[in-house]
Amino acid sequence: MRFPDVNPHPVLWIGNSDIIAYANTAADKLLNAWRVEREE
Repeated sequence: MRFPDVNPHPVLWIGNSDIIAYANTAADKLLNAWRVEREE
C-alpha cells in the first residue's frame, strides 16, 4: 500500500460536512475540472 501523497491515482478524503479534507497532487486535475480551489 502506498501513502496517499505519493499515490499516482487521485485520493480524496471527504469530511462529514461534504468538505474535501485531503486531496493528493494526482487529484489536481479533478479539482480543476470541478472548479475547486485548494485552501492553504
